[in-house]
Amino acid sequence: ARALKFEPVNSVQILQSGFNPANHFELTFQALDPGTYLLRSSPNLVDWEVEATWQLAAQDTRTFEDAKGGSRRFFRIEEP
Repeated sequence: ARALKFEPVNSVQILQSGFNPANHFELTFQALDPGTYLLRSSPNLVDWEVEATWQLAAQDTRTFEDAKGGSRRFFRIEEP
């Protein structure tokens, strides 16, 4: 048997996350490579829905504000 090692490539850098003065969660990130980026949310780490889609150049930054609030949610950024 042969073991394969997987090392993910980082394509984003999280610059800041927290709550703004309106008590909405905010997440700011920078694209390290050009491409399409999706921000997804999940209430349970199983079911994910797209919250935002951006076409970004390298070094572009974006801030997502979660105006929905409410229950605890998890967020992830991915390149499709």
